[in-house]
Amino acid sequence: MADLQQIARQQNRAWLLISVGIVGIGVGFALFVLLGAASIGASMSGPEGPSTKAFYVGVLVGLLGLAAFIAGLVEGIRNGFSRPGRMPERRVDNVFIVGKTAISKAGYPIMDYDMIDATQDQLLVRIALSDGTRMEMKTSFPVFMNTPEGMVGNIVHQGTWLSQFTPNPQAERPYVPPQVY
Repeated sequence: MADLQQIARQQNRAWLLISVGIVGIGVGFALFVLLGAASIGASMSGPEGPSTKAFYVGVLVGLLGLAAFIAGLVEGIRNGFSRPGRMPERRVDNVFIVGKTAISKAGYPIMDYDMIDATQDQLLVRIALSDGTRMEMKTSFPVFMNTPEGMVGNIVHQGTWLSQFTPNPQAERPYVPPQVY
């Protein structure tokens, strides 16, 4: 379970870096535009006026935002494209199946599971670990169809690839609070 928690932390860190990067780029651009006009006026009175320094702060914030955005993309790509075959196969007990989603090649959710094309559609299962950590795992069509929502069981995975789910009907269903996205 420790490696699943680490994977979830890496996914969250990538999204945090991307979000901070986008905000930093936006703030930097706003400061760049707003203070650019002021620095042009201030440069007429001297090269080191206060608005000229603020202009450089805007440029610096934008560049730091760009660096955070790029770092988030690199982190996400590095973790998202890691090959499951390179990671050891692990078993985790008492995992709660929160939900599952099928996404078509065009990017639309598939509501009728009879319409799934197992070779082209992306099949995702959302799980909650015993400590409340949630994550999404990719899986194959047979595992997807045999993973009921709301069931507790044991999983076998390689990184973010769910290769097996074994239901445990005797396990107590944990309370998993709803999560707003």
